[in-house]
Amino acid sequence: MKTRQWAPLAVALLVAVLLVGFATYGATTSESKTEDAVVIAPRSAGAAALDSDSDGLPDWQEELYGTDIHSVDSDSDGVGDKEELAMKANPTEYGSTPTEQLANYRAPAGLSPTEAMARELFAEYNSKKVDGTYSTKDQQQTIENLIERHVEPVRASKVYGVSDIKLKSGVADEVYAGALIGVLRESESVEVYELVHFAHAVGNHDFNGTPELIADAALYRAIVTKLGTIEVPPHVATEHIALMQAISNLADAVQYLGTWSGDPLMALSYVDHFTATEKKMNVVLQNLFDDLDVSARMKQILATF
Repeated sequence: MKTRQWAPLAVALLVAVLLVGFATYGATTSESKTEDAVVIAPRSAGAAALDSDSDGLPDWQEELYGTDIHSVDSDSDGVGDKEELAMKANPTEYGSTPTEQLANYRAPAGLSPTEAMARELFAEYNSKKVDGTYSTKDQQQTIENLIERHVEPVRASKVYGVSDIKLKSGVADEVYAGALIGVLRESESVEVYELVHFAHAVGNHDFNGTPELIADAALYRAIVTKLGTIEVPPHVATEHIALMQAISNLADAVQYLGTWSGDPLMALSYVDHFTATEKKMNVVLQNLFDDLDVSARMKQILATF
C-alpha cells in the first residue's frame, strides 16, 4: 500500500463536512427547554416532526414522557404538560416526577441510529438532572452505553490463517519481496484517497452509495487474493498472514464507507474504523519489511509503500 501523504488533510476536510452535516441535520430539530437546560434532538420527516396538540412538545418527546399527544394537559390538573415538565413534575400524574420513566426509556425500532441515540440521551439527561445527580462520570457512562446499543460493530468479513497462504521453503527474501511489490503496486490505481470520496458523498448528501469506494474495496480484496498465491518464506508467514488480514479489513472498511446510507453517527463510526484499520495496516507492512533480508535497493522500493 502506498503511503498517502494527504491523509491528515482529508480527515480534517471530512470532519468539517460532517460538522456541517450535523448542523444541517440539527436544523430540522425539536427544541425542548427546561429550567436548567436546552436539549435538542434530531428529527426525521413524518411522524417524528409532529406536534399533534401544538403544545410545544413534539410527539416524540411526549412519547418519552407518556403524555397524550392530543392533549395539552394530559393529567387534567389545570397545568399544561410543558409547564409541568419545566417545574420537574410528571405531566401524567399529579405531584410525581418523571425520573423513573425517563431513565428506563428505549427508542422505538425503525429509527436511525442518530435519532435513536438522541432520544435516549435526551431521556437519560433529563432523568438525571431532575435530581441534580448528572455527574461527568454519568455523562461518560451514558455515552458509552448508547454507543454500544446503537452503533453497529464493524467486524472482519474473513479471518486468515496458514491455510490461506502458499508457504515455500528456500524462497529467497529478495524473490518474495519482488513478488510482494508486484501485487501491492496494484493499489496505486486508487488515485483519490478514500476519505476524500467519502467527504464528497457526505457533503453532497449522497446516501445511495459511492461506486468509486465500492470499486476500491473490490480492488483491495483482489490484492488479498493475489497475496495468497505468491510463495512465502516460512520465517515471514505470520507477517504475511497479518498483511492479508489487514488489507482485507481495509477492504471491509472502505465497503462500509461506500455503502453509507446517510446517518451521521454511522458516518463517524465508519471513519473512525477506516482510520484505525489503515493505521494498523501500515504497522503490519513495516513489521513485514523489517523482517526481510533484502538489498538496499529493494529496501528503498519497499519504503515507498
